[in-house]
Amino acid sequence: MNTLFSFAQSSKISDGIKQYIAIIKTKDDKFKGLFVKIDSHKVILYSKDKYQEVTTSDVKSIKLRVTKASYELQSYIFKYVKKEDPKEYQYTNQRGESVDKWGREKPTTNEEIAGAVAGAIVGTALEGVANVVVGSLHNINPSIANYKFRKEFDFAQLETISYYSVYYQQNPNTLAELKKLKELSANFKP
Repeated sequence: MNTLFSFAQSSKISDGIKQYIAIIKTKDDKFKGLFVKIDSHKVILYSKDKYQEVTTSDVKSIKLRVTKASYELQSYIFKYVKKEDPKEYQYTNQRGESVDKWGREKPTTNEEIAGAVAGAIVGTALEGVANVVVGSLHNINPSIANYKFRKEFDFAQLETISYYSVYYQQNPNTLAELKKLKELSANFKP
């Protein structure tokens, strides 16, 4: 298992490796974790800092999903709040009060504080609602591949399923891939 542990650690930092979450159902149980490896004897998942092994012949279905980064809170409203421009109230009216170019008077200190407090309360509430909605949509993680087996595991699909494993992506069977390409290209007619 030490080699598998170092394998999983290196898979987290390897470039070009796309990690998938596997949800495996057997007759009696359900397993979920990072899809590490599958072979004719077992499926290996990595979840909660430990490995889980599932006997391949016990598998009834496999769902594969793309892993996502966790959602980070965003600022949708406050990033558009403008800073006060010192030149905004550069004009004066007949009464000697500061006004902007449209003739609006400069708010008093109490009005500015009240506006800031009300804006902060309403803005924070709207930010919270926006983050709840966007965060919920971000957490939707559709399956990209589903494999269901009626009576027993279909070993003919083993190679196709293994393409999603971290192990296969790090150690691809290039000779088998070239053989498949050669067979496919032989069927092409010029």
